[in-house]
Amino acid sequence: MSELTVEPPVWLTQTKLIPPRLRDDYLPRPRLLALLAQVIPAHSLTLISAPAGYGKTTLLAGLPSTCPELPLAWLALGEEDNDFSHFCLGIIAALQRLAPALGSQTQALLLTPNGQNGGSNPVEQARRVMGALINNILAALPEPFILVLDDLHFITETVIYAALDYLLERLPPALHLVIASRYDPPLSLARLKARGQMAELRLADLRFTGEEAAAFLNDRLQLALTPAELDSLQARTEGWAAGLRLLAGSLIRMNQPGDRAAFIDRLARTDRYLFDFLAEEVLQRQEPVLRAFLLETSILAEFTPALCWAVTRREDAAALLEKLYHRNLFLVVVDELLTPVYRYHALFAEFLQQQLSREAPARRAELHRRAAQALTNPRQIISHYLAAGDRADGLGRRQRFLLRLLRPELH
Repeated sequence: MSELTVEPPVWLTQTKLIPPRLRDDYLPRPRLLALLAQVIPAHSLTLISAPAGYGKTTLLAGLPSTCPELPLAWLALGEEDNDFSHFCLGIIAALQRLAPALGSQTQALLLTPNGQNGGSNPVEQARRVMGALINNILAALPEPFILVLDDLHFITETVIYAALDYLLERLPPALHLVIASRYDPPLSLARLKARGQMAELRLADLRFTGEEAAAFLNDRLQLALTPAELDSLQARTEGWAAGLRLLAGSLIRMNQPGDRAAFIDRLARTDRYLFDFLAEEVLQRQEPVLRAFLLETSILAEFTPALCWAVTRREDAAALLEKLYHRNLFLVVVDELLTPVYRYHALFAEFLQQQLSREAPARRAELHRRAAQALTNPRQIISHYLAAGDRADGLGRRQRFLLRLLRPELH
């Protein structure tokens, strides 16, 4: 018996099922598009994991022209999808754009009270529904296709991830799943890696190269920046796509080359749009404990878990640092030998420091004093004491001696 077409739920926003329209100033990235065209058909799962603003969604929006031989189903996720039924109905609706009859039985199973027939265990219920969906996909979509789950980081429900793990373990051969997330999802990724079933694109892959930044700023936007200015922007943004775009928006409004040069020199303190983006998309989305940890550790040029503990006095400093790393919160590994050494992306660090100064100036001074007491490098020690507002008469004998050596003009 063939399945009957079931219309998507009326509450499901249809634009969640369509790749976003590319901007007029969209810059194709042939090296990444070619990489996607190579790895997606060869792997069951392709994971694109990088912080906000690195162009994950924009890159995937180019898939229809990059992999024209593979039909594309798309689901943009949000916080409202942290419900297993909503999540599954979204996937079904995305797949029904390729095969309208697909999933009607699974959809009916979801919408029928007690229809999941999995007892009281939510995980077991979810697996039963996912099993039915796998069967529907096998029957309705025998030819290779792509399913994109964009912004998976919005999903926090463990039941949904248990269902996704079940799907990945029994993935229909025709389905090539692509996940975009700001950090690695809690899935059994190690098993997929070991089997050679998973491809990855990460921050290092998504960074704009110098050539790509020049093509975007000068060729596409016609800013006519000098090589030195391009190098400066590339160094300050570290290839961060959103940073380059937001800064370009400010540069476009400047007519005089001298104004642009001055702006580039002080861009971190001038471009409020860049800071607004960081505040809205990154800092304000963190839970209070993690937000405070970001602000407090921003005073450190480089840091280890032990130094973070010395400055913040938080017993869970190492765990919070590990969480930051796994969430891709603009954290860069400086050295992986023995104890890992980290630093924040330069622009992000400056933003956090300004935020800390506005919100808690007294706390900021105390953090700098703790950093000075924990460090051994003389220049770093004095730099932190000065940042705390301490002059020579407020320092100990050792610190006054170092200060005379490093900053004689203050005496």
